[in-house]
Amino acid sequence: MGKLYDSCQYLIQAIEQRGLDPFKSRGAIALETGFLISAIGPSDPDDPERLRTLSEASQRLFGITIPV
Repeated sequence: MGKLYDSCQYLIQAIEQRGLDPFKSRGAIALETGFLISAIGPSDPDDPERLRTLSEASQRLFGITIPV
């Protein structure tokens, strides 16, 4: 466990570092993935489908590659 959480945290930091609007960016990710990245906690189970959709959405929307 923790890979989904780490990926969400990585994306949150990448959004901040790029100076993107955090609300619009997180909202766009939520619409694409079906979950809020800020609601994922360290104890949430690693769901391969969520990891896949998060990775694809971050690449498609922002050009951000999440390390796997």
